[in-house]
Amino acid sequence: MATTVYTPTIFKQAGYDANKANWLSGLNNTIGIFGTLINSYIIDRLGRRKTLFIGAVGQCICMFLSGGLAAAAAKHPDQAAQYGAASASFIFGFTFCFSSTWLMGQFTIPAEIFPTEVRTKGNGFGVFGWSVGCGIAVLAAPIWFQNLGEKTFYIFGALNIAYVPLLYVFLPETGNKTLEQMDMLFASKSWFAWDQVKEYNRLMAAGGVEHDFGAVDSEKGVAKNGSANSIGSRE
Repeated sequence: MATTVYTPTIFKQAGYDANKANWLSGLNNTIGIFGTLINSYIIDRLGRRKTLFIGAVGQCICMFLSGGLAAAAAKHPDQAAQYGAASASFIFGFTFCFSSTWLMGQFTIPAEIFPTEVRTKGNGFGVFGWSVGCGIAVLAAPIWFQNLGEKTFYIFGALNIAYVPLLYVFLPETGNKTLEQMDMLFASKSWFAWDQVKEYNRLMAAGGVEHDFGAVDSEKGVAKNGSANSIGSRE
């Protein structure tokens, strides 16, 4: 979000005038719309975890390359236009990568992981946390860029890659599960994803269900491979 809001300044630092920087910022946001369409297609097919993993790595690469090219533009004034254009292109790449991988997960996962009785409140807190985090980042970005310059991109890139082990350890796959199955997924008292998945498989097997994340007991009136977002998948 900070990168998206601060793109006019970023493009100005890349060597573009104010008019072109604003024009490029609008184009950058438009690219995000197309990325969201891709995200809606892959988030169930690849799964939440894999989508977030791919996005984090892609965003990290874009941030480091954008920062490195911006630094090269400052060191080589005679080639500043070329390096600046290349740096700006990776801002577009970051926006596309974010909107096609992470954007929908921020709202989908909080709506899934809370128990049914508190799901509405939990999702509300998830949106609240997202809003507060975006607000802090947007307000802090001008200070970071003013004091650190292109090194700010390195911080953003490092934060993205730091999410990978956190997701691996603490977030089990929640895609392609019914809301009833979601309660079983988090039935384990452990914080670790592998323990939660192990307990989920044990509960599913104990109910006479196939050892599969998407399968459920057809005798209970729940279709196999039901989605947590599908009305027809509930009892």
